[in-house]
Order: sequence, then C-alpha cells, then structure tokens
Amino acid sequence: MAYTKTNWVSGETPLSASNMNHIEGGIEDLNTTMDKFLHVEQYSQVTTVNYPIAPGDNTYYIPFSSSPKGYTAVGVVGINTSGTGSSKIRLRGFCLSGERVVVKLRSEEENYDLVGVTLSADVLFVKDGSI
Repeated sequence: MAYTKTNWVSGETPLSASNMNHIEGGIEDLNTTMDKFLHVEQYSQVTTVNYPIAPGDNTYYIPFSSSPKGYTAVGVVGINTSGTGSSKIRLRGFCLSGERVVVKLRSEEENYDLVGVTLSADVLFVKDGSI
C-alpha cells in the first residue's frame, strides 16, 4: 500500500497518537518491503601479513564464499578494522570485485606490522530479479 504523506501545518495539524501511528506504520511498511529485497552480511578476514608493511597504500582482500541463495552482491556498505594497532591505519578505499572485497589501507608509520588486525566488510546483496 502506498504511503500517504501528512501535510503538517504549524499550529493546525494535531500532534496526535493517530498521526504518530501513521508515521510508525509507514516506517514499518518500508522496513518490511526493504527486507524482501535487501540483505547485508558481514565477512571478516584476519590479516596474516607477517612482515612489516611499507608506509603508504596497501591492498588487502576480504573473500566471501558466495552470495546467499537468490541474492547478488551489489556493493559494500561498510569497512571496519579492529584489533591491536588498528588505530594506526586509515581506510583509503574499497570496492566489490567478484566474490571478494578489495580494501586499500594506509599506514602512516614506517614498517608498521598488521598482524592480528581484523578487517571486516558489510556486503550488500539484492534479491535476484528485484531491480
């Protein structure tokens, strides 16, 4: 069902339970509709770099085995770093490439060691045939 917008006029439109429930209902309907078409999963990769990285941009890959059945990966909605020393690196960019996420990180320190830093990516999937 299509959402019908309330025309809010200062001093005229009542701030009522009915109007607030109308807003809540619209949000709930949108959420239900989006859940039918979109799906986000998080994939993590603990870095196994056992040598100091040079300062500057460095490329890492976060693989995911496959898209959930009936869905296609269409993008990345977030990248996170955690673990000892993760505050010493900066995200420079990321993209989806096949069944992996390509992440570019920058180390500001010379010979910085990334062992134990976990990279994770939130991958956005769209239900096949929905767009």
